[in-house]
Amino acid sequence: MTTERQLNFRTSKVSILGTTGFVLGFLPLLGFTFFSPGLGAEGVLGMIIFGAAALTFLLLITAAKRNPWFWILVVIQMLLLAAVLVETFSDSMFYIGT
Repeated sequence: MTTERQLNFRTSKVSILGTTGFVLGFLPLLGFTFFSPGLGAEGVLGMIIFGAAALTFLLLITAAKRNPWFWILVVIQMLLLAAVLVETFSDSMFYIGT
């Protein structure tokens, strides 16, 4: 394999992993924002999901360096992560209950 072909193969893996992580993590992050009093109430599972979302954020930034359309996903992911953190540290400002 040539160097450029190897780079494209790695970039496509990063793009696929980032997009998959975004799609799978969108609803849990939205749920943490509006239907949870914060990450402290969710325990270990909430921290694992938030950590995976942060890793997805980094993967999306890496993918966006090659394809500018990924910046849309980066901004959405950043807003979701910020909303979860605001919810956690603001004494449940966005909490609408269940």
